[in-house]
Amino acid sequence: MLAPGARSDEAKPPATTLPTLKLQKPLTRQQVLEAYRQGKSLQKAYAPRVDLSRAFLLAADLTGADLTSANLRGARLNRALLGRARLRRARLAKARLNHADLEAAQARGADFTEANLTSAQLHQILLVDAVLRKAILTRALLRGATLARADLRDANLRAADLSGADLSTADLRGCDLREARHLRTRWVGARYDDRTHWSAGVQPKKVGAIHAR
Repeated sequence: MLAPGARSDEAKPPATTLPTLKLQKPLTRQQVLEAYRQGKSLQKAYAPRVDLSRAFLLAADLTGADLTSANLRGARLNRALLGRARLRRARLAKARLNHADLEAAQARGADFTEANLTSAQLHQILLVDAVLRKAILTRALLRGATLARADLRDANLRAADLSGADLSTADLRGCDLREARHLRTRWVGARYDDRTHWSAGVQPKKVGAIHAR
């Protein structure tokens, strides 16, 4: 009940106006390549679903960029900086990522089929459900990486650093793991076959890996 003489609108909280949300427009292929050509920073670039197939982005700084579902098939990203980049479901088949930095990148479900990641820095990268069939990861640094359920069939991880990495339930059939470092690496449920080459000291059955055809 209102007090005598009080107006009804005084009992209601003042109306508030919600701020208008400004949606950021994704960068196009032309904008990304033009910025790269001009030497502009592409850090935290917002470019989901952009088509950068076969693009030349040698040593590009894409730290923290959003490249969700982007097409980077065959792109030249040698020595590129992609730390903390969002690469969920990105297509990187046959991309050149030699010596690239993808530390802590989010690459769940990304396709790296036949990609070249020689000596790439992949510490703490998230590669759950990623496809890395026939990918070249020789001497790659994968300390603390998460590769659960990753498809690594016929991948080359020779001399890679897998210390603290999680390869549980990964598909390792035909994978070359010779000379790889494996301190505290998780192998539980990983599938392997007679073509899998293990690093010295790894006894598949004892670490919980499963022999599969």
